Parts: sequence; structure tokens; C-alpha cells
Amino acid sequence: QRLLDRAAPAFEELVSAGEAARDVGQRPTGLLRLSVPRAVVPLILEPMIASFCRAYPEIELEIAASDEMVDLANGGFDAGIRLGQFVAPDMVA
Repeated sequence: QRLLDRAAPAFEELVSAGEAARDVGQRPTGLLRLSVPRAVVPLILEPMIASFCRAYPEIELEIAASDEMVDLANGGFDAGIRLGQFVAPDMVA
């Protein structure tokens, strides 16, 4: 439950950003690469993926599930969900 409480807001922020782009007349398109811990996929992402894909059919969603420390910028990721102890000190939330 604590994992869900901490990670769900990050995914909701991604959805909100897409809605904001849609509201100004732009359809978000392209590849969205996410890096997430393995536990986040079944608990948080699976229930949300279908509705996200219906809302944004022009976005190709690529999810990399790993419990390893990942450098989001150098790994080419657009966003990531991590628990506090796995966030690099210079990472902007």
C-alpha cells in the first residue's frame, strides 16, 4: 500500500501533463519511455495502462521494469518512478 501511495501520484502527473497538452489543442504523440521498479507494474501501471492508451492512442508507451539504480537521462528515459532511497541526489522530482 505504501508503494502504491508513493508511486501513483507520479503516474497521475504524467496523465495530467498529457491532458494539459491536449487542452491547448495539441495531441501528444511519440514514444514515452518509463523506468519503474518491478513491483510498480502490477500494482499501479497495469490498472492504468489501458485507459492511458485509450486517452492517448498516438503515444507509444515503453516501460522498463527494473529494481536496479537507473540513470534516467543517460538511459534515454522520459520519466521514472523510484522509491526515495533509489533516487539520485541530483534528480529533479
